Amino acid sequence: MVHLNLIVDCSGSMAADAAQWKKYTFARWEVARIVSAIAIKELREGDSVQIVEFESQPTVAIPITKELSGVILALTAYNREVNKMLFYPRGGTNIAAGLQAALAGADKREKNITVIITDMWDKPGSYIFNALQADSSNQSGNKTNFKAFGDLGPVYVCIITDISAEKDAQEGCKNLSKSISKEYGFKWNDCHVVAFDGTYDPVLQWGNHLQKIL
Repeated sequence: MVHLNLIVDCSGSMAADAAQWKKYTFARWEVARIVSAIAIKELREGDSVQIVEFESQPTVAIPITKELSGVILALTAYNREVNKMLFYPRGGTNIAAGLQAALAGADKREKNITVIITDMWDKPGSYIFNALQADSSNQSGNKTNFKAFGDLGPVYVCIITDISAEKDAQEGCKNLSKSISKEYGFKWNDCHVVAFDGTYDPVLQWGNHLQKIL
């Protein structure tokens, strides 16, 4: 069995426009909902998932569950009560706190797949690196967040950006991969960039990529 930790940025910048389909413009947070649902559809009966949102503070949006159809419904249904809408943008970007909250709720008896989705990045790759290097708050024996999740299974980082910033984001991803590889002594190359150009194509490509991971 597999347990999926889905850790998603819901900071204010996730309100930026990302894609358009049939004259409807999707913001980054809405695209994150779509591709998360696509990914969860790849899980099998008996697998589990938890979803943690992070902004200035983390929120366990969906505690660990094997009721996958209910999670998909929550990701694809729109509730007029804004506070109940998954990934609705607000606040700052505290990736480390999101990781710590997800680690506390992870099913450590199973193989874990951890996917971090964020639009916060820098060219040196240091912002995300520092969050991964932060202490896991005794959730797993004083390990770093990356080490704690890495001991449970693969860790993937997905950086969201606009097509105009794709080159810089790719550099940031490359630098993050180098830093992680150097720090832990093995080749890690699981940072990926999704650059939105206003069309729906990157959404489909991103969804297909997550399906392959699972």
